[in-house]
Amino acid sequence: MPTDYEADSGGSDNDNPFGGSQEVSFPAKDGGVVYADLYGTGDHCVVLVHGMKFDKASWKEQASQLASAGFRVAAIDLRGYGKSHGGPKSSSPRDEMYLDVLAAADYLRGHGAKTVAVIGASMGGGASANAAIKGAPRLHRSPGFIGSGSHPESRTNQHAEAVRHSAGRSDHAAGEGTI
Repeated sequence: MPTDYEADSGGSDNDNPFGGSQEVSFPAKDGGVVYADLYGTGDHCVVLVHGMKFDKASWKEQASQLASAGFRVAAIDLRGYGKSHGGPKSSSPRDEMYLDVLAAADYLRGHGAKTVAVIGASMGGGASANAAIKGAPRLHRSPGFIGSGSHPESRTNQHAEAVRHSAGRSDHAAGEGTI
């Protein structure tokens, strides 16, 4: 099982940085652990944050496309999804999900990211917005992209264009849905 900042190679998918993902885990500020699938390489990075009915795997298509465009992508499982969980004193997982987004940004920064853009769908949009508000200076407070819709797979091109537009200038957080 991966530990703090340790990657689980997951097999031959990692031979091609654009063709598969690598699972990693990293700590959240409250002692929780966040699991993510990493795609691609590079120093311009994107964190993808799922909605309530989804998980990190729901971003596979978008993550692969962003990786093909030259971004390093971390699709995270928020606490309570997959193997991710809050810390021992976590009292309100929904209110603390922003810590998972910040942990992902910190992980990417610790691994060479020059920029980190964040895209969240539905509930993940709220976590992304809270991360932008509570996480300064790690994330820029102005959104790189705000959109609407109910399913992340329906907006791949919108997300890719928004990330291309925002990455490279500064860190951005983007919320999907109402913020």
